[in-house]
Amino acid sequence: YTGIKEVTLDDQGMSDFYEGKIRFDLVKNQYLLVKNSEESIVDKRRWDGEKLVKLKYKSIENIHVGKIKPLNPEQECLFDMLDNEIIIGKLVVGNWGSGKSFCTLCWALDKIEKNRQSSFEKIIYIRNNIDVKDTNSLGALPAGANEKLKPWAMPIADVLGSEIELDRLISDGKIELVHMGYIRSRSFNNSIVIVNECQNHTAEHMALLVSRVGKDSVLILDGD
Repeated sequence: YTGIKEVTLDDQGMSDFYEGKIRFDLVKNQYLLVKNSEESIVDKRRWDGEKLVKLKYKSIENIHVGKIKPLNPEQECLFDMLDNEIIIGKLVVGNWGSGKSFCTLCWALDKIEKNRQSSFEKIIYIRNNIDVKDTNSLGALPAGANEKLKPWAMPIADVLGSEIELDRLISDGKIELVHMGYIRSRSFNNSIVIVNECQNHTAEHMALLVSRVGKDSVLILDGD
């Protein structure tokens, strides 16, 4: 399950589609990409549980990331899902290099920067600090929790343009780096909870993460 279903329709199928005569086997909030007989995408919809609705999203533009807009239909679906306030749990999956983390972080930073227009007060960034396969561990790292977790939060610094800006947002309370081992009994309210590289988490981890999402928060699971 990828969250997106593609269908190819001939001329008659297109006519039936727009007249509402075709029913697709979709789950709630699954996306539909409609192709014509030339395999060109001619329509993009989302099943809201009752009907197919057109995608609705905005490009991102702020001082941190400049102007960001979707580059392909899959990213258009991603932008639509991120902007949908009804979808509290957002699963962002795809191959490496497809823009999952970049688009997600740009959207989250935009919401935090424009917090007067949203209920979100901060980003909770969680990553299971598993080393890359066939690499040696650095061993015990010095300093406090933030300094220990920062190597795994550098994707945020890449989007922001510098580690200094990441430090500033952490100092301002706009970004909180959280270790998986410390989230029991926590309740994340008014937050965008981003779980990066979520393929490194177990089913038990996922159950724990879902239960930590509090009032006016969203959970974004980002991984391969």
